[in-house]
Amino acid sequence: MGDNGSRADARRAADIRAGLVAHLPPGEEPPIALVHRIADEITRHCGHSRFKSHRLAHGWTMASAVEEFHRMCRRENLKPRGLVVRSWQEWEAGARPSWDYQDLLSRLFHANPVELGWAPDYAPAADSIPALRARPDHRAPQPLMQLPPDTDDFTGRRHDVERLIRALTTPSVTAVAIAAISGKAGVGKTALAVHVAHQIQSAFPGGQLYVNLDGTRTHPVSPGEVLAGFLREFGVPGSEIPEDLDERARRYRAQLADRRMLVVLDNAADETQLRPLLPGSAGCAVLVTSRTPMTTLAGIHVDVDVLTEDEAVTLLTVLIGSDRADAEPDAVRQLARLCGALPLALRIAAARLTSRSSWTLAWFAARLSDETRRLDLLTAGDLQVRASFELSYRGRSDIEQSGFRLLSLTAATFPAWNLAALLDTDVHQAEQVLESLADAQLVEIAGIDATGLPRYRLHDLIRDFARERCLAHETEQHRQAAARRLIGRYTATVLIAAQTLHPGTEHDIESDVELDRPDAVAAQAARSDPRRWFIIEQANLIAAVDLAHRLGLPDQTWRLAAALPALFDWRADWQAWSHTHELALQATIAITDTDHPRAVILRNLGALDRELGRYDAATAVLDEAAHIFLRLDDQRRWATTMKLLGDTHRYRGHLDDALTAFSASLLTAECEQDSRSVAGVLNGLGDASRGLSQWSEATRYFEESLAIYRNDLHDDLDAARTRVRYALVYRDQWKNEQALQLLTPALAVFTDFDDLRWQARTLRHIAVVHRNAGDLHQAWEPFERSLALFERLADRRGVAVTLRNRGDAHRLADNPDLAERDLTRACEIFTSINDHRWIARCHLGLTDLHRTTARYELAHHYLDTAFDIIFRTSGDRPAQARARRQLGILARDTADYDTAATALLDAHARFTTLGDQLWIARVDAGLARLAQRLGQDPTPHMKEALAICHRNAITIDHDIETVLKEW
Repeated sequence: MGDNGSRADARRAADIRAGLVAHLPPGEEPPIALVHRIADEITRHCGHSRFKSHRLAHGWTMASAVEEFHRMCRRENLKPRGLVVRSWQEWEAGARPSWDYQDLLSRLFHANPVELGWAPDYAPAADSIPALRARPDHRAPQPLMQLPPDTDDFTGRRHDVERLIRALTTPSVTAVAIAAISGKAGVGKTALAVHVAHQIQSAFPGGQLYVNLDGTRTHPVSPGEVLAGFLREFGVPGSEIPEDLDERARRYRAQLADRRMLVVLDNAADETQLRPLLPGSAGCAVLVTSRTPMTTLAGIHVDVDVLTEDEAVTLLTVLIGSDRADAEPDAVRQLARLCGALPLALRIAAARLTSRSSWTLAWFAARLSDETRRLDLLTAGDLQVRASFELSYRGRSDIEQSGFRLLSLTAATFPAWNLAALLDTDVHQAEQVLESLADAQLVEIAGIDATGLPRYRLHDLIRDFARERCLAHETEQHRQAAARRLIGRYTATVLIAAQTLHPGTEHDIESDVELDRPDAVAAQAARSDPRRWFIIEQANLIAAVDLAHRLGLPDQTWRLAAALPALFDWRADWQAWSHTHELALQATIAITDTDHPRAVILRNLGALDRELGRYDAATAVLDEAAHIFLRLDDQRRWATTMKLLGDTHRYRGHLDDALTAFSASLLTAECEQDSRSVAGVLNGLGDASRGLSQWSEATRYFEESLAIYRNDLHDDLDAARTRVRYALVYRDQWKNEQALQLLTPALAVFTDFDDLRWQARTLRHIAVVHRNAGDLHQAWEPFERSLALFERLADRRGVAVTLRNRGDAHRLADNPDLAERDLTRACEIFTSINDHRWIARCHLGLTDLHRTTARYELAHHYLDTAFDIIFRTSGDRPAQARARRQLGILARDTADYDTAATALLDAHARFTTLGDQLWIARVDAGLARLAQRLGQDPTPHMKEALAICHRNAITIDHDIETVLKEW
């Protein structure tokens, strides 16, 4: 029957095609638009895949389709492929071709991959993506205009410009317009692309995206990084950007789906880097530049060669001025020839001439001719660019040459004091050197940063040349000495910023008086606004750690890395924290005289693992760090490490283990008379005691901690942080007014200090207090403000916790759809960061949500997964008690009364052991409802629940109802 059905479908497809081409003259092939219509009809009436329907629409068998594919490759001079009929069969059976074949098959059928049915890898409609449904529109309110500036002196390329404009602006209903520019280094690919893009701005009202893909570097920019940047430009919060590359590509294409935008992908490495960045909708166009031809990309390909001699003469004339050029026309033409008509070489030569008005063109041409013994400029490839750079470089003074070479050690953009450190000179002289190098176009001015300082950069190719010169002329010892000075100044400035953010915190590294001399302007910026300074210099700080590691400077590697966590923590920049500390950990292997650096880095990695929910890893590295500090008799740092270990146990719900670690830390901190550490440990003890419902102990610990911060340390910021944790003691006992009395003034302190993270946390706690009290109308606004701050900080955990809390508020407000949205989103984030404790909490919330909406199968599913986490991988006793109560309520509502009674009684016993009176009351209320369901007297249990409420000063009927409500 399968064969008969297949033959019948084939006949039906043939009939559809015959009917739609019947009006054509015999032998005439149908136009592409008609072929697409035929394919649509075959898909609709025969149920074939879109890929198969396109083959049938052409009237091809699989064998003839394969032959047409090979014929296309030969006709268009494409690299031969080994396509066989069996592969085609697999594709029609549902397998997906590789990216390479998707592009080639799209070319064969004159359709894009969306039209061929591979939409999941391109741009699905937003409604088909669950993560995009019922969300606010994050798109930017105005078109993005990211093109670099065009130049007034663009010369030649008229045919190429017209061809590119025509290809990019010709309307298409099926395929994305793609134009690829390739050519040797320095030939002007980027200048051509930018010029064309500016010419066609009006054709793309949605704006332009631009990115330099760094394809010529050892490590080009990853497509995932580019997509994350594009999505942020579209207004997608960092917390919502997927980790998976394919998911990022889907979100990106969905953003472009109804926009008409031009995407300029400059300096691409290869097709693999490009494919995830291609839009999926025909309204967009893509302009690519690369050194090597991107032959497998659809669209047109423009191989850019050097200028004609006449064009080169014209460009030189524009650059140096017509008066000067007209005075020596033969010399201008000779210069054009000697520069190989290469635009970059021409511009460098013109810059030299412009900066030296006393030079004659003939004299300069003669000098350029002297280089013909090694005329890299006139040979193929990069040697041409190198010769041009060499000529400009040799015209610099000794200090300018030295500065240029050492700039290869800097990051992408840098302030002048970077060069001052490298040259061991003052900033004034460094600025003069940079201005001279900028005149020669060896250095570019990147702009003015947020602190008001000019920043500079090197073009990619010029940086390569600087690196070559540095390796050839600077000894390893000289490079290392320069790097030590640069990294030392960054380290000193980081310590200033960290101390400003966290006053009174003890550093783990000793200052090197010779090296750690921060630039005065940078130091002032770090003091006045450490967060802004860190945002500006973050990439440079990471690059400095990379530099230290690359040059074999273990001491500088670990010292700078060890200074950074205070700043990484503020930005929730876990990836940079991990990267720098992994390098630092490797560096400590080379430090044989002491294990102190290794212990510090391990301790910092443990703190990172704790933040990321990797509690087993955190426990392991913190244990190792603690043992090293103990062996070194460094009691103070051992105590801080044990405090971190206690926090790790507290985060994962192992509250008894947390108390043990905190107690050990407290004893040592007190012996060391380390008041700050004592206050911090008391904070941890208070919060762990709160989690175990040990209210009096928690109160005592928090009061003692507050007294130290206020009276001994005079630290308003940490005192406010302690008040926030202290407020939770009152919140958990339903003493809501007392909780708000602590939270509200704390929020004011965080606002004064511009501490965004603790503002976000405090707002979330304020919202939860209002939620618990039943004042839901007062909870929504602080929830929204908290979420906005966490998203601004890219703190995914903070976002997820807030979503989970708000999801529970929606459950209380009988908003099941909104509750499910928030809880599901929170669970997705916790899953991505592997935080099982919070996954379980989300699942308990989803369990009760589906219970109240009578979706019992889903409720059992979520409860089962929560149980698996809570009872098999966690020692969280309060969570175990709450899970048992949830099981009892769900079993009661599904008429499993024996299970309900057993679970509720077990929960009652667990809460009794913990001493949590309000939760005992809630379980008693549940037992009363179970008794009523069984036709028994509910009064004894409800009477006990009411008595507990009264003993806790909860006497108003509305308040009692709120406390005992099942949710």
